[in-house]
Amino acid sequence: MSQDIYVDVQHANFWWGLYGFTDLTDWEDLQFYEKRAGSFFCIGKVCVCSKSYLEHTLIELQDDPGEKDYLQEIRQFLQDQVLLYRYFYDERDDKDFHEVSFEAQRNAQGVKPSYIEMWYPGDGIDMTAVEKCTLAFCARFLHKQGKNVFLKDPPPFEQTAKKYQKFAALFNESPVQMVLTDDLIKSLAENWKISEEKARKVLMRSI
Repeated sequence: MSQDIYVDVQHANFWWGLYGFTDLTDWEDLQFYEKRAGSFFCIGKVCVCSKSYLEHTLIELQDDPGEKDYLQEIRQFLQDQVLLYRYFYDERDDKDFHEVSFEAQRNAQGVKPSYIEMWYPGDGIDMTAVEKCTLAFCARFLHKQGKNVFLKDPPPFEQTAKKYQKFAALFNESPVQMVLTDDLIKSLAENWKISEEKARKVLMRSI
């Protein structure tokens, strides 16, 4: 049975990129929720790293001999261009030992991951990336077939615009111009589940 999945994203960089104020963020933490009897329940979380993030990592670590295996993983991913999962494990005697609550790939000691990354073969984290990663993760690990993916508690465009203006003013004395592109309007209309005309009116009231 399919169901709606809600995704919580806290970092301002994600919203600034989604609303078109900056380039898309190249990595993001996603926390997944389902709604039962009017309340939200967290069912999992993952960190999504885009192709751009890994390309930058490859450059930054290229001269580090201790990262040889990791860099080879990145090169293989960039060559294959398919969604990939990377697992991180705690030792059983770690003071803060943790395993994910669901079944996932265990290591040689039979330990489940404490943390999972998804490597996404796209240049940034937009709504398409959120949807694809959410549906794939929930189906693979949580055995939940997502019907629709919604952003949980998205900040209002007006509020986000003001926060970005304030942040940008710290580095730029001139006013930051908000450009309402057709792609931005289409993306926000799809996310808000409203018409493009209504989305344009909302945006126009914000600038």
